[in-house]
Amino acid sequence: MRVNQLHTTGQLSDTIQWRFEVLNPRSIFITFTENGNAVVVEPRWIHIIKQCLDALQAQLAVQDNISAYTSLLVELAEPIESATLKTIAQLLSNIHLCQPDQSSLNVLVLPVFYDESVGQDLSYIASQKGMTVQDVIQCHLNTSYQVYALGFSPGFAFMGEVSERLRLPRRSTPRQCVPKGAVAIAENQTAIYPNESPGGWHIIGRCPTTLFNTNCKPASIFSVGQTVQFKAINQAEFHVLQQKADRDKSTEIDKVLERGNIKIIKAGGLAIVVDQGRVSAQQQGLTESGPMDAHAFYWANYLLANSPNSPMLEVSMGGLSLRVECDTVFALTGADLNAEIEGLDGTRQSISPWMSYRLFKDEILHIKFFKHKGLRSYIAFKGGLIFSHQPIFNSYSTVVRENLGGHKNNGSALQAGDTLNIHSTSSIELCQVSYLTATPYRLRTVINNHDRLTLKVVLAYQADLFTDDAISCFLNQDYQVSQLIDRMAYRLIASEKIAVPEGTINSEGTVVGSVQITPDGEPIVLMRDRQTIGGYPKIAVLDAKSINLLSQASPKQAVRFSLG
Repeated sequence: MRVNQLHTTGQLSDTIQWRFEVLNPRSIFITFTENGNAVVVEPRWIHIIKQCLDALQAQLAVQDNISAYTSLLVELAEPIESATLKTIAQLLSNIHLCQPDQSSLNVLVLPVFYDESVGQDLSYIASQKGMTVQDVIQCHLNTSYQVYALGFSPGFAFMGEVSERLRLPRRSTPRQCVPKGAVAIAENQTAIYPNESPGGWHIIGRCPTTLFNTNCKPASIFSVGQTVQFKAINQAEFHVLQQKADRDKSTEIDKVLERGNIKIIKAGGLAIVVDQGRVSAQQQGLTESGPMDAHAFYWANYLLANSPNSPMLEVSMGGLSLRVECDTVFALTGADLNAEIEGLDGTRQSISPWMSYRLFKDEILHIKFFKHKGLRSYIAFKGGLIFSHQPIFNSYSTVVRENLGGHKNNGSALQAGDTLNIHSTSSIELCQVSYLTATPYRLRTVINNHDRLTLKVVLAYQADLFTDDAISCFLNQDYQVSQLIDRMAYRLIASEKIAVPEGTINSEGTVVGSVQITPDGEPIVLMRDRQTIGGYPKIAVLDAKSINLLSQASPKQAVRFSLG
């Protein structure tokens, strides 16, 4: 069971073929074959992909890109039209491949403290490979590496290739916490963890260098195609360099407002700051972030005549109470989380989403609890939230796992006692607000979490590698939303497992709404805070409306995929 995908093929040279497909209205995904076969990861593909990207950037408004191994994901600033497709095909067909200028290539040398006190897996690798610990260290040092991709987390560089003498599969059980600066290897790759995170690679040392700094341009010290070499240092040198990096980091923290005119009284669920999200950040490994339900986000700002990118609050599951210390106007959209306004006399007025309301000084807004009418609410204030610190890649959106953005500029969610700043609203503006300032009923997206959701998809990425039976299985069953849902991804429980293509694929760029199929045959739908590259086979991509719908789905809810 197949669908005609919007894709185009052509020749890059006598032996190299390209194919690009449209994933969503602004994104194209380019892959390559050689003599009709899947290409093998080699350094030359880094240069070939860069030439393709340069050609596209010269003629098109490229907003962001993710180059990874043997593929290229390009996001355009404008919607893709038929003329755009023709231009892309023409540009790719007219590329004249040339060899890179080796003299212009810079080598990045990074210090590493190799020792079993910080390299927990050195002895294990040595025993598995019949080597001494010193042999393992020397073998890692003797190789020059190239950066094939940036992703997983901001500034995480996938570097290859590790000597065959050291190659081991990933750990069967990933560590819950890999320390910042850990130098690790897995299979034919090596990397350094820019920040503390989970990870399944084998740790062999520690690097004290700051790898990612949002106050620098570019933020990552790595770039795709860069050559990297490691230099061994002793423990004393490691501590000196680490202390310097810590001092530098402490001077980079932006000052945040110590008080504001909104006081958070209670924050039981996840309440964070969101705006449209980050632009041109994915090429350095940052997720774009932004609102889970973009439809509700834009309507909240529209109801107040705010700029479309004005920062607001996204509240998941309820549990938020805030007091205002000035008169204001706010809009509430998205899920119905049993919201109330508590007046100065203690009385409470229930309010409905998709409307704007007045809120007077010392009144309290309660977003109480999940009531099976959506999962996430959006609260926008007239003029938007105000911050004293600068946005990161032009966005204040919070990404908890990346420690980026938000009201404190460190990725933290709202907590009781936190403050926010907004514009005080004039008496004229207050008088202009009425219950008629609302989203028309036909334009409201309201779901019942007891109902089955139908999500529209287009078959894409590795869909051609799945059998017809697997495609049919994917499209013709109901799934249950699991407990494993967050801003990164929604994992779905399948009643019938989907057969996964044999073999492995190279990690590659992903867009919001990409549907990955795990080795156990179940879908994972990637959401706003996804990792920018992934290695599971992908079968489809959700359309924009379906992404918004899924973001309001709750555990145990039934969902089904349908061709859009």
